[in-house]
Amino acid sequence: MSIVNIGEALLGVALLVWIVYRQMTWTAVDVGRMWRMPAILGLVGVVTLVSSGSTKALTAVDLGLLALELAVAVVTGALMGFVATFRPITEKGLAAWRARRRPGDAAEPTTESRTGWIGLVLWIVMVAVRVGLGFWGHSLGSALAESSGVILLVLAVNRGLRTLVFSLRHDRHLSLAAR
Repeated sequence: MSIVNIGEALLGVALLVWIVYRQMTWTAVDVGRMWRMPAILGLVGVVTLVSSGSTKALTAVDLGLLALELAVAVVTGALMGFVATFRPITEKGLAAWRARRRPGDAAEPTTESRTGWIGLVLWIVMVAVRVGLGFWGHSLGSALAESSGVILLVLAVNRGLRTLVFSLRHDRHLSLAAR
């Protein structure tokens, strides 16, 4: 294992810890900001895949494992968006949002959310499937299964589906609360 692989692994673990922390704590809802992570992860994932050259000789095994991984990312992401809970924003949550506020951010949020323990279980499932498919893909000779670009794409799809379902539910929550 090279120093680059160790660095990528540590970065991946840090990203997962941060995501799990954010899902377990109440966070101000800013849907526009929520779309940034999937967009960045997806872009970096595609660039990583293309620059690594691992997409030049794709096999049926590569494509099958990728499809399976993306399906798991879609299902877990949609479920994470579905299990998110909402509540009116607290003073502490609003103060934290104001501290991170950037020019051009949306109006101050009125709600905050989290996915809680169910979201954590879904992350564990997704990571376990990812690791399992990585080992299985390696044993089948899939170069794509171990690619950090694929990992980033899977995370982008998961986060994107979570944000899509979440934003639809949040819009409905706001319209019901306004009645």
